Amino acid sequence: MLITLKIMKSYVFLVLTVFVGITASCTSPTPCGCVSPVPQSDASLIGIWKLVRVTYGLTQKTATPTELGYDETIEFRANGMFQKLKLGNDPNMGNQIRIEETGTFSTGANTSQTAEKQAVFYSQDKTMQPYRIESVKLFLYERGAQGATIADGSTYEYVKQ
Repeated sequence: MLITLKIMKSYVFLVLTVFVGITASCTSPTPCGCVSPVPQSDASLIGIWKLVRVTYGLTQKTATPTELGYDETIEFRANGMFQKLKLGNDPNMGNQIRIEETGTFSTGANTSQTAEKQAVFYSQDKTMQPYRIESVKLFLYERGAQGATIADGSTYEYVKQ
C-alpha cells in the first residue's frame, strides 16, 4: 500500500511538472486550442518600417510612394506577428488605410541563392523574403516560395519609424 502511494505521488508530480513546463514555454493559442511557442525573430527587425522606395530588378528603375500612389508601412512585432498597411493617395484607393496583410513570421538563414544572409519566413503562405538592415534602413527583396531564388526581383526600401 505504501509503495502504491509513493508511485502515485511520483506520477502526479511528473504530470504536473510536464504540464507546467509545456505551459510556461508556450504563449500563443493556435486554431486547435493548444499553444505553440513564439517564433524566433531578429530583434533588429522588430518595429514599424515605412516604405521610401521600390527599385525594380531588371530595369533598376526606382519609384517613391508618391509615384506608386500609396504609402506603406510594415510592422514586425516581438510576438511573431506582422501587419502591412497601405494608405492610398490616388483616386482608385482614396485616402483610406487598408490592412494589406497580417500574419506570423520568423527569421532565419536565407535558403535562396541570393547574397543576403537573413530572410523573413511568412508562415501563412509558406513564402520567404531575403533582407538586410543598414542602420535605420530595411531592404526587403522580392518575396517568393521558401527555398526559391528570384534573380531579378524588386527591392523594397523602408526606414524605421
